[in-house]
Amino acid sequence: MQFDPEILFQNMFNSLKSYYAGFCTGLQETIRRHCEIQSYHKNSTILEYGQVCKSCFFALQGLVVARFMHDGNEKVSWFMGAGDVIIAVDSFYRQTPSTEKLVALMDVICISLPNEALQKIYHEFPEFNIVGRRLTEEYYIKSMERNKWVSFSARERYKLLLEQYPRLFQHVGNADMATYLGVDKSTLYRIKKAQSRKK
Repeated sequence: MQFDPEILFQNMFNSLKSYYAGFCTGLQETIRRHCEIQSYHKNSTILEYGQVCKSCFFALQGLVVARFMHDGNEKVSWFMGAGDVIIAVDSFYRQTPSTEKLVALMDVICISLPNEALQKIYHEFPEFNIVGRRLTEEYYIKSMERNKWVSFSARERYKLLLEQYPRLFQHVGNADMATYLGVDKSTLYRIKKAQSRKK
């Protein structure tokens, strides 16, 4: 995968500035010094079960699925794409072995920042804590909204996904989509068929 590092970093900083506009040159240079551009091909594993998530990944291209094991079966917890911060939440914040597996559903380009470096940046540039807090608030709110979907039917959850996250349907396969919705593939097929009739 070919990419221009300058453009990638500029895109990342532009996105972060939406949470806090007061990025000084020193902060940007420090973040960049600790970051690394990484790429993952489709179907490659970014984080395996049991590994510690030592870095956060700012996604600039692609789509990642977070999976977990339940009663011996692999389930899907969520999807992360361009503009998202990709982490295994518990593992990253606690620096413990991950109970999630992160897999690229399509070619991914991201910028990684080690947890240890992130903590140093928070200490050296207190204003960057504002970015971290606002990002956490945003993801917590989105997570709470999705948690409410548990009480909805699979058909209702599918409709909400279609309305709020339409890009998922371009790259997420039926197996992962069915697992996320908690249905088998034949039920998903019927839901998709019924939804297409409404268009």
